Amino acid sequence: MDLMQPKVVILTIFVAGFTTDHCVKDTMNSLIEKGFKCIMISDCTATKNNKLQKKVENELTIIQSKELIEKIKGLNEKIAGR
Repeated sequence: MDLMQPKVVILTIFVAGFTTDHCVKDTMNSLIEKGFKCIMISDCTATKNNKLQKKVENELTIIQSKELIEKIKGLNEKIAGR
């Protein structure tokens, strides 16, 4: 991320991936330390078991993929002026 110099301001990053309790959590914490708002797409992540998954979900801001898709559709319609 440090090498990217976007022409737009990135305010929120949605994170998905495997090993929720390590890779996903560490990536999110690193980005949060840099000032980004991070949201984990909880049904697009996985770890060893549900207990560990829920523990990490309780520590972070989460969203379900269906809810995220609906929000994106709403933003697209708003931008298109519908």
